[in-house]
Amino acid sequence: MAPMQSNMNLSDKVTIPTQVMARTVGDETVILDLASGTYFGLDPVGAHVAADE
Repeated sequence: MAPMQSNMNLSDKVTIPTQVMARTVGDETVILDLASGTYFGLDPVGAHVAADE
């Protein structure tokens, strides 16, 4: 499978869909997509990046 290519620019803004929730638990952040049930755990660095939306 070929790697996905991105055409993002530095001026682009990423938005979080309405069905995605993020909650802080301790120094980590958990992101849950309610539509698919997929979740991700972010370490403190990822949580900081996600908080800067």
